[in-house]
Amino acid sequence: MHWMAGGTYTGEALEFAKQAFEESILTHKVAVVLTDGRFDTRDRKSLASLCTIPNMNVIGIGVGDLLNRAPHIKALQEITCQGTRAWGIPLLVTEYQDLLEEDMLSNITRYICKDAVCPDFTCHVEFEKPTDLVFLMDGSSSVGLDNFEKVKEFVKVATSKILSKELNFNNMLRLAVIQYSNAGTPRLEVPLTDSIEDALYRLSEITYIDESTDLPNALRNLINFLRRSGRSNVKTKVIIFSDGRSSGISQNQIAAQAAATLNLKTELFAVTVGKFHELGICQLVSGKEKNFNFKHIEDKVFRVSEYSDLLKRVTLQSFLMKITS
Repeated sequence: MHWMAGGTYTGEALEFAKQAFEESILTHKVAVVLTDGRFDTRDRKSLASLCTIPNMNVIGIGVGDLLNRAPHIKALQEITCQGTRAWGIPLLVTEYQDLLEEDMLSNITRYICKDAVCPDFTCHVEFEKPTDLVFLMDGSSSVGLDNFEKVKEFVKVATSKILSKELNFNNMLRLAVIQYSNAGTPRLEVPLTDSIEDALYRLSEITYIDESTDLPNALRNLINFLRRSGRSNVKTKVIIFSDGRSSGISQNQIAAQAAATLNLKTELFAVTVGKFHELGICQLVSGKEKNFNFKHIEDKVFRVSEYSDLLKRVTLQSFLMKITS
């Protein structure tokens, strides 16, 4: 599926859906309509097209638009047949990422199923093979103490989930945390462990380095660590918090050091917050100077807009789906 762009002919879309529903021989019919409630004035079709279909249930999800305007409530009410015998349900969400929240999916499925037992649509994540995971936390001054604390909290929550009995049921997972900044400062904060208690205690003791950024040096230090402590027959996934920037001439060494790390049969993932150095991030996760496979880049980069977004439950779920896929 690709984004169509163009104008918004909501009424015409609902009329198209109506024709499809009328051809269905099933008695239970549900339509989920995602909209900001605004439509092209040239669209002459009714927003209430679905309301005349017997046994029709319309769920309208109103989401704000690109200009941060709230969804148009009156249009949403018309779409969901408010005041008619086919009374549906309108739902409002603040941001598009809220659609990924499990509570939202639970509300929708509960309405669809009604008296029936709803299926479990919880997003399932798992590591299929024994894996070592290493978090590289950016402790450079460009991050700032408050943001560093948010990253630390995110790593603690992710650690609790990864090393839980749910995901690490047969102790096949180990996790380590390294903080990096400039050439002389990489710290092994959490040695590879499968113990939640040990990992969380050590994470709580981490203090912010607050110096310049030498990303290639962090990768060199990582290579030495993996050669000493990694399991040669086990996949290693490395999650690097970075904006793709490195101080001075070290910026030009990112691709070469990333390539050397990838030669150890590792996967490199980057977590970026807000604006980032696109070339640096591409080089970091691919080990290439240029000619990138952007599908691979997309698979290996996890982006959020603000550091506070790291503390949202949906962020953790999306992150785990990214690194386990």
